[in-house]
Amino acid sequence: MLAEGGINGEQSGGQTALQSHWQDTMKAGSGLSDPNAVRNLVRGASEIICGLMDLGTPFQMTEEGPALRKLGGHTRPRTVYAGNSTGKAILTALADAVRRQEAAGLVTRMDNHRFRKLILQEERCLGCFVQDCYTGATLRLYGPVLLASGGMSGLLPGHATGTVKNDGSVTAAVFRQGVELGNLEFIQYHPTTVPIPGKNLLVSEAARSAGGRLFTEKNGAPWYFLEDLYGPEGNLVSRDRAVTAMWKASFQTGSRLPVYLDMRGIPAELWKEQLAQLKEECEGFLHIDPEKNPVPVEPASITLWEEIPCWALYMEEKLRPWRRWRIGKHAGRMPGMGKR
Repeated sequence: MLAEGGINGEQSGGQTALQSHWQDTMKAGSGLSDPNAVRNLVRGASEIICGLMDLGTPFQMTEEGPALRKLGGHTRPRTVYAGNSTGKAILTALADAVRRQEAAGLVTRMDNHRFRKLILQEERCLGCFVQDCYTGATLRLYGPVLLASGGMSGLLPGHATGTVKNDGSVTAAVFRQGVELGNLEFIQYHPTTVPIPGKNLLVSEAARSAGGRLFTEKNGAPWYFLEDLYGPEGNLVSRDRAVTAMWKASFQTGSRLPVYLDMRGIPAELWKEQLAQLKEECEGFLHIDPEKNPVPVEPASITLWEEIPCWALYMEEKLRPWRRWRIGKHAGRMPGMGKR
């Protein structure tokens, strides 16, 4: 699963715009986010986006700069995107950058190896053990250790959008060795997914940004419940509010599941310019043309929120929480980034 809707960041740089982004994120996080961490994130977002553009990420552009869309939980458009394949575009640009480093002899890539455990001396991390998946041979690698192992979507087959291969084994291995975990009570979820074999297909939030509307049948007619609850832009509320409303709507007298995402009102040019991959996925996996027929959807987990999906353990440093480098929305201090 790769993020589809976009990456949020104010492009104007003005204090009013940055304050608005900060307020939206804090509200989406129900006040649980670390305010200083969120402030640093919104201040640095534009620079990060520029860095990704320098690496070759093909964000959609206008004459003034990156094109912007408005996603759920935001009060204004501030989401930079590459169609509805933003995560794939970013990952491709990053992978290309690493391959250039590899070609220059600065990076050694070891395919088909699996992390086994850290190399510890008392409480100090010296490196890690990895195992060749084909031969079974175990190698010792000495130096700083950076793990990107979060999500654990494989623990929820049929109820998550991530790969079923992400089984949490790396997180469990370092936990057994004494690394602390945090914020395990948080689960990021998405209101619009469709079950397919083994996992759930994510229907991008970009669809609702472009005009998609959630409804269920009530007394034999479509009931656009988010618009009744939150007004004309109700379909762009934060994910937790959308899912809560979906759950409550299913218990309304006269209503009937499933909940549908109605994308029939999205203009044809937006399908072509921004949502071509979504249309292809709906037709290929679901045999539904979303321009002509509503798509039945249900909430599903995107990722579990364990706090160590990306952190660094430095050689000769003890396993202390403050020595970890946490990266991304799993950093443990910004739950609003997942709920938007």
